[in-house]
Amino acid sequence: MMKKVIYSLKLILIMMMLWITKMDVSAAEVIGTRTSKDYTYTLYDDGLLKMSRAETPNEEGLSLEYWNDTYTISRIEIEPGVESIGSGLFSRFNNLTEVVIPNTVVSIGDNAFSNCSSLVTVSIPNTVTSIGEGAFSFCGNLTTLSLPTTTLSIGKRAFTQCEKLDNVTIPDASSLGGGVFGYCSNLFNVIISDAKLQKIDADGN
Repeated sequence: MMKKVIYSLKLILIMMMLWITKMDVSAAEVIGTRTSKDYTYTLYDDGLLKMSRAETPNEEGLSLEYWNDTYTISRIEIEPGVESIGSGLFSRFNNLTEVVIPNTVVSIGDNAFSNCSSLVTVSIPNTVTSIGEGAFSFCGNLTTLSLPTTTLSIGKRAFTQCEKLDNVTIPDASSLGGGVFGYCSNLFNVIISDAKLQKIDADGN
């Protein structure tokens, strides 16, 4: 009886070791890390790019263009603690399909995600109060857009030429820039709450 118990324990131990080994093999490896004035960017070999708050600020005017040109970045995960997404930061990330924005972000800069042609879904948390000009423009495959229920300012052409958008609800906006949904050829239904709406800019130029 004792031999059977020992054999069973050995078998369980071997299975656990195989499982741990499999986990180690499948774990994504870090390709590189860069730190800007405020944030740290970590790139993994499975296409994930993480953005987090920098403990030790470093480069001024950091650009992620080389990483975008060299690697296939399909997912961006912005970690809690990040408060703003800079102008043009992730523009032309053509392989990007998904972005995770935490509820610490309050502003999304001009053209932050413009020309991300593979981006499908965007959920913007309630902490965001400002979406810059052209922030998600020319995201031709964007089909699902979830906007905050808090007071929001949306800049000019923020979602222009998002050709697959068909239904948008803006729960609470203080101002809408001109051409905000310009050339969204499949958009047939836009619901805008006018409770706090103060301005709609007719000029999209």
